[in-house]
Amino acid sequence: MKRVPCVDFTRINTDFLPLEVTLDVKTVRHDTLKIAERCEAELGEEQGSFIEGCSRDWGNLPIPDGPITVGIDGGYVRNWLDKKHNFEVIVGKSMLSFGEGEADRTPSLKRFGFVQTLDTQSKRRLYEVLQSQDLQMNQAITFLSDGDDKLRALQMEMSPKATHILDWFHLTMKLTVLGQFGKGLVQCEAVLGEAIRDQIERLKWSLWHGQVDKALGKIDERNHAAVLAGDIEQSIRPDQHAVR
Repeated sequence: MKRVPCVDFTRINTDFLPLEVTLDVKTVRHDTLKIAERCEAELGEEQGSFIEGCSRDWGNLPIPDGPITVGIDGGYVRNWLDKKHNFEVIVGKSMLSFGEGEADRTPSLKRFGFVQTLDTQSKRRLYEVLQSQDLQMNQAITFLSDGDDKLRALQMEMSPKATHILDWFHLTMKLTVLGQFGKGLVQCEAVLGEAIRDQIERLKWSLWHGQVDKALGKIDERNHAAVLAGDIEQSIRPDQHAVR
């Protein structure tokens, strides 16, 4: 969904909805803020957990429409008034899918966002988005995120049927950085550098195929190799300074 600045909205509104009253940018901004404040006032109280009922009750609920998938990510935005500072925003999208026999139904898409450091009802906000898609306690729901502690805390205690997944994009970003480390190490210690690069490739393969225990074992091997690499780096630093 594309965001439209107040200036453009005012111009479009004048073209398509001619009114006797002339609108200006300040009026549109003021009215938008009033609507936002009204929506905030209607938001319920924050809770530590939004799981309702017990397992016995969940078994008696009607069959839900389909699974829900929620993707959440964070980022930093420059402060418009103070250019030297940034603030963290959390954005996400929730998608309700339907079964094969309901291919004619359009999947429900809901988007949400808030400022992490200012919002005191972030968990409630996510819950209301899911409620707008008629989330039930017996409904499968999958959360995708980069594993950040704040995002994990936001997802927890939303549903007893929730599955939390570290998305592949963010995971491969971290593995790419490790791969570059191994590539650089090859220049000064070829055998160890190639061993680390090989371990990272095998680690990636294990993670992609869901072999978590094997992946954890390979991480322990990589940590041991990283310690050796650190020792090598310390040993060659004096030679580097001598050459300079």
